[in-house]
Amino acid sequence: YGDQEQTLNLLNLGQDVVQEAEFLRRLPYEIAQKLVKLQNPDAGVGIVSEKKLAPPQLQQSGMFPKEASDSLASLRNGIEASLTAPKDVDLSTGGPVGDDVDALIVYRPESLDEREVFEIDQALMKGKNVAIMLDNYATIEVDRFMSDSQPQLQQGRLKVRPIEHGLGD
Repeated sequence: YGDQEQTLNLLNLGQDVVQEAEFLRRLPYEIAQKLVKLQNPDAGVGIVSEKKLAPPQLQQSGMFPKEASDSLASLRNGIEASLTAPKDVDLSTGGPVGDDVDALIVYRPESLDEREVFEIDQALMKGKNVAIMLDNYATIEVDRFMSDSQPQLQQGRLKVRPIEHGLGD
């Protein structure tokens, strides 16, 4: 692309993807990923998410990690494959989204206050890309799984809880 180069190792991609149809499905995405990296080498992505710690029973079972997580490891790895590693952004401190963040991902916001919503709005006004991954209801939450969701699942019922995300208007 111009005088810039990115290497796409098709043999490694082929080994990761056993079936030819899957290989052909992934190939355009891999090429697009390389083009994004060439066109935006310094682009920064910020992620706003709440990291939760699983109850000890779930940590011991191996179902969830022992450290606090937001379950976005694969997303973070995908971003890092084509850009720099995404940065964690904490809107609760009241500060603006940094100038080094060109795209902001807000993952499952809950109880955003006016200041946090204002900072998201300001990021948009500055021309930053903002993606909000929003749930209106929570079904299974890592930190409440053992006490709330697991008994409901065993009884054949699934309990949902409305989420107040703070983005009504």
